[in-house]
Amino acid sequence: MPSPPRAPGRLTAALLTLLLTLFTLAAGQPASAVAARPPAQGADPAVGAALTRAAESLRTTEPAGPFTDLRPFGRSVGNARLVGLGEGSHGTHEFFTLHDRLFRYLVQNKGFATYSREAGWNAGLDVNEWVQGGPGDIREIIRRNFQSDWVLFATEEYAQLFEWMRAYNANRDGRHKLQYMGFDVGPIEPALYDKVLAYVAKHYPDLEQLFTELYSGRPTGSVFEATTEFRHRPPAERQDFARRTQQAYELLAAQHPAPDPIDLHSAASIAQSTRFYAYPDTDQGETDSLQFRDRTMAENVAWWRRLTGDKMVVSAHNSHVAYRDTYPSFIRQGGFLRQWFGRDYTNLRTAFYRGSFDSTYETAAGGVGVRAFTVGPPEPGFNEYTLGAVPCDRYFLDLRTLPSPARQWAAQAHPNRFFGGFWEPTQIEDIALSKFSDMLIFVRRSTAAKMVPGAS
Repeated sequence: MPSPPRAPGRLTAALLTLLLTLFTLAAGQPASAVAARPPAQGADPAVGAALTRAAESLRTTEPAGPFTDLRPFGRSVGNARLVGLGEGSHGTHEFFTLHDRLFRYLVQNKGFATYSREAGWNAGLDVNEWVQGGPGDIREIIRRNFQSDWVLFATEEYAQLFEWMRAYNANRDGRHKLQYMGFDVGPIEPALYDKVLAYVAKHYPDLEQLFTELYSGRPTGSVFEATTEFRHRPPAERQDFARRTQQAYELLAAQHPAPDPIDLHSAASIAQSTRFYAYPDTDQGETDSLQFRDRTMAENVAWWRRLTGDKMVVSAHNSHVAYRDTYPSFIRQGGFLRQWFGRDYTNLRTAFYRGSFDSTYETAAGGVGVRAFTVGPPEPGFNEYTLGAVPCDRYFLDLRTLPSPARQWAAQAHPNRFFGGFWEPTQIEDIALSKFSDMLIFVRRSTAAKMVPGAS
């Protein structure tokens, strides 16, 4: 009998236990006006020429204006209210700043108001409070929340985005302000338990003792410590705790008067994260947990959209915002959002030719560290190799309107490099770009993001 199906992830069992492959599943002027550079050798010249005709060069990936070079992106977004922004690797300076730049453009030109991210719900609450004008040091908030498999988001690039959002909100004079939201199902965030318990004690005191019992044995310590400890509990213990956290959420949801939706979602987030980590430690369990993750991330985005009415950026790895996966029956977050919102959801993927990016890795002592890794050009035949034939340092493509023969090329599957958050140099996917994504931004050379001092 063949092995149970697996979604992309392909880590060893030992690393799966440690990381659960969150990051691997957990990226102007026309190009002809740009100073010419020799095209990459080996790409189909006709395809390269068609891509060059279609490419719209970008002035920069940095968030500073002007934004005239983003007009083609704006036309391609059209009237969509949800825009998935993918990153071809985590820990990449250019992808993080590009997401920042695209969000600023959408805020100022399309009325977008929420930046949602592949991050924990409590991280989102704490950052959002700060961008609304709350107290504290944003870098300390980042260090406290972006830990475990989310440490690669503890960057100066995100600190600068949050600082811009706070400054923008300060000039809104009480009008609708920008918000930040974390939609991921992990990590384990101990502070959420404290918030829910405090809310129940204040608004439903008769339930306080029951909630304390349902949350007994809850993970404690830092985000990293709690996530690591919970992952290593025996399967039966994880499953029992997940059952109890779901019971707590359902109990709170049934109360009258109805609980505050944000506080209720905090209880929902606790149930989501514990369920995610409670799947069996088998190949099928891995597949099921990762499908649960993508669907639940999409549900969290849809919930926020209904709650706020905001137009939203959905920022995550390319693989999450995409419409499909190389594994046929596996539906991605972007696929669910397209099913539910139709053309109100569109997405953009990012790719690079060569360069560096931060990634996590297994240390000699068996722990997890973060450092920059560098990769060279892709091999001939890869999507990134053909994209590198365009004589431009950075450019935008609408994959839906490519001229022939680039249209036919983009509709066919080709090898594509896959860089998640855990360093594995040989991961490859077969991707037909125009079937996975609507738009693409290509960067010739990437550099590693700058970590916030003290992040770990």
